[in-house]
Amino acid sequence: MRIIVLLSLLLCFASCKNNPKTVCLIPRDTFREILIDIHQVDGYYSLNYGKFHHNDTLNFYTQILARYGYIRACFDSTFAYYTQRPKKFDDIYDEVITELQKLEQENYMLHSFEIDSTRNLYKGRKRWQLPREGITQKIPFSIPIKDSGIYTIRVQLKLLPLDHAMNPRLTAYFWYNDSTKDGFRDYFPEVAYEKTGKFTVYTTSKARPNKKVKYIKGWFLNYDDKNNISYRFVEVKTIIVARN
Repeated sequence: MRIIVLLSLLLCFASCKNNPKTVCLIPRDTFREILIDIHQVDGYYSLNYGKFHHNDTLNFYTQILARYGYIRACFDSTFAYYTQRPKKFDDIYDEVITELQKLEQENYMLHSFEIDSTRNLYKGRKRWQLPREGITQKIPFSIPIKDSGIYTIRVQLKLLPLDHAMNPRLTAYFWYNDSTKDGFRDYFPEVAYEKTGKFTVYTTSKARPNKKVKYIKGWFLNYDDKNNISYRFVEVKTIIVARN
C-alpha cells in the first residue's frame, strides 16, 4: 500500500511541480493528515471512476491543502524534504497506513449495517446538516430495548472548527421509570466530539445493568447550553445502535 500511495503522489506532484521559490515545511502531524486525506480522494476516484482523473484530483488536492491553510508550494517543499529522509517518511507512512486501515474497517462495519438494517435498533432519522436544519438543534433519542447484553452506539459526523457549541458530545444512558423525577439513569461513557472538519466515527458501549431497564435515551448531538450560542456547523451522516 505504501508503494501505491507514494507512486500516485509522485506522479501527481512531480508532473505538476511548479518549482516554488518560497520554501516552507508543513508540521509533521499535519502533513500526515493531509496524506491521509489525499489517499482517500484517490480511493474515491478509483472506486467511482475506475481510473485516475488527473485534473479532477489535482483540484481536490488543492482544496485539501487550503483546508489546512497551506498552498502547493508548501506541500512540494515538505514532500521533497521527506523523500530525502526515507526513514522519517517511512515512519509517517506507517501511521498513514494504520489510520487508513482503521477507516476501512469502520466503513466496512457501517456498510454492513446499511445492508442489514434489522441489526440497527435505531429506526429514526440518521442524517442532519446544521445550520441548514436549525441553529442550536440538539438530537435527542429514546430507543426501547428488551434483551440483556452490551449495547453500542456509533455516530458518524463531521464537526467544523467554526461550530459555536461548547463541549459537543454524545450522551446516552439506560433508563426506566422508578417513580423519581428523572427516572433511573445509568450513563454510558460520554464521548467528546472533535472540531476537525472531517467525518469521524464516535463509539460508546455499556452493558444493560438490569432487566428493569426498558430504554436507552440521550442525545446523539449534545452540548453545554449557553445564552450566546450562534451557529452550529455539523453534518451527521450515520447513527447505529446495536446489541453486541
